[in-house]
Amino acid sequence: MTSRKGQKRDILNSIRLTMLDWDPMELFALGQAGIEEYDEYIPPLTKALAKINDIDELEQFLHDYARDAMAVKHCDQERTRKAAEKLLQFTI
Repeated sequence: MTSRKGQKRDILNSIRLTMLDWDPMELFALGQAGIEEYDEYIPPLTKALAKINDIDELEQFLHDYARDAMAVKHCDQERTRKAAEKLLQFTI
């Protein structure tokens, strides 16, 4: 049986991978990112995930968060939606 600490670590790793896949700043597309690139954004996102359970609300949060916290001028809607779908699967 996985410990609670282990489960939390697994969830955080899954969120990290989702962030890397979403790549709102398109750093991987430009070859300018490392695996830790989005780590600083995970804690606020985790707090939001504890409160949001609606796909449309989470998608809007991600869009706004990318714009406000990451200074992203254009956030790919399809990738943002896919990220929201994946993130909603995690129990925080």
